[in-house]
Amino acid sequence: MAYTLENCIEGLEFARSHFLKHIAGFPEEHWDSKLIPDSKSVRETVQHLISDDLATLESLDTGRDPDYENLQVTEPDTQALLALLAETRAKLIATLRAKYTGAPLDQEISMWGFPFKLAAGIAMMSSEDYYHAGQVTLVRTAMEPEWDYYAAVFG
Repeated sequence: MAYTLENCIEGLEFARSHFLKHIAGFPEEHWDSKLIPDSKSVRETVQHLISDDLATLESLDTGRDPDYENLQVTEPDTQALLALLAETRAKLIATLRAKYTGAPLDQEISMWGFPFKLAAGIAMMSSEDYYHAGQVTLVRTAMEPEWDYYAAVFG
């Protein structure tokens, strides 16, 4: 069977669920912890991923570089952030389905202001979740040395 948009979207959904396993149960008191001053806290990382989804949506819609300054998320509430993270990803997936179902996977799209082939662009979106899962892992293992990474992430 041919590789399809739905296969790409499955990868995008898997990447986000992988990221979420890294923050599940992470104590609220550590959401603003940083290992070094210029790194992102877990809260800032979640805010950043929401902004990434919003920037992708804007770029897909306009074909241009997103207005990053106006897409910065500053919501401080953890539960509101998690709800927004789910909402923006659901909207992104719905947009991909609405705009590209039936389109060839090598169709050029604009994402973050850069041209990508559709399948490659979706893979780049997934890479953000994996990259930031690694950042969260560093913070979490420093703040919670007893956290069992392999059990939490790979079950």
